[in-house]
Amino acid sequence: MMIVTILESFFSFANIKSWDLTYGMRNVTINSNQLGKELFIANYELNTHIPKQLSMFKAANI
Repeated sequence: MMIVTILESFFSFANIKSWDLTYGMRNVTINSNQLGKELFIANYELNTHIPKQLSMFKAANI
């Protein structure tokens, strides 16, 4: 990925993550490409653990 290397030189202070994403809200034809490249640039650590959201109510034991 040449573009990621160029961006890494401009944003050497940042954390950069790239991935492929399948788009679904477009017209689908034989020649359309539903797969796109995504790039996320953050000024914080991306590998930190985010706890699962807690529920306000307990599930009923049925």
